[in-house]
Amino acid sequence: MNRSRRSVQAPRTVPPAGTSADDEVLLGAVQAIELSVRDLYAAAIGAGAGDDVYVGIRDNHRAYADLLSGLLGRAAPDQRDQQLYDDQLMAFEAGGTDLATAAYDLESALVATHGDLLGQLVGTDGARAIAAVLMAEARHCAVLADVAGLGDDFTALFDNDAEPLALAAEGQG
Repeated sequence: MNRSRRSVQAPRTVPPAGTSADDEVLLGAVQAIELSVRDLYAAAIGAGAGDDVYVGIRDNHRAYADLLSGLLGRAAPDQRDQQLYDDQLMAFEAGGTDLATAAYDLESALVATHGDLLGQLVGTDGARAIAAVLMAEARHCAVLADVAGLGDDFTALFDNDAEPLALAAEGQG
């Protein structure tokens, strides 16, 4: 019996561990977004949205920003994206279904942003971190879809047609 064997070739290049200088710029921009989102949920909670869902998601975004801060060290900007915060603040202070819808839309944009970012990162450390955050934010979308009354809408639950957020780092590096 003669079986043909395929030869498996090792990849020609292996992604480097750590983060490249370009990765640091991109990850810093994402950290600024995560800090903005954390602050938006804090504003919603301050405006009366005391639901544990919003508290948990706020705490998750704080943890994502901390993760990126630890990864970037001194290169971490540790400042929110003020434009994103200002653009979303009224919707997050609205409360009720309007808040849930705004939060769902923003989390959907974050999923798209992080997915897009994965294709731009060079180092494995940043890619691993962003992949973990992306998966958690996708779960946020499912929970927020339900809170917004979209729990039976399979399109809202399974199709993400949101556009990625513009990173402050785009066009740099």
